Amino acid sequence: MLSFNHLMRYQELANCMERGKFEETTEKLRHSVISERELLADLLKSVSSSQLDKYIEIRSDESLAALRDYKSDRGDRWSEPACQ
Repeated sequence: MLSFNHLMRYQELANCMERGKFEETTEKLRHSVISERELLADLLKSVSSSQLDKYIEIRSDESLAALRDYKSDRGDRWSEPACQ
C-alpha cells in the first residue's frame, strides 16, 4: 500500500511540474517531506531495532535522536495548492 501511495504522489508531482506549476510542486514536496519525517519519528519511537538504527545511521547526517524527536510546526491540519 505504501508503494502505491508513493507512486500516486510521484505521478501527481510529475503532472504538476509538466504543467509548469513549480511553486505548487515545491509546496507539495515540502509537505511530503514533513509527512515522511513524522512517519519516521513515529516508527523510531515505537520500534526498537538495532538493524533499523544502523541502516539510518549509515545514510543520515542527522542523529537518531533528532530524527526520533522530530516535530513539525505545520499542525494537524494543512492544505496543499492545486496544480490545475
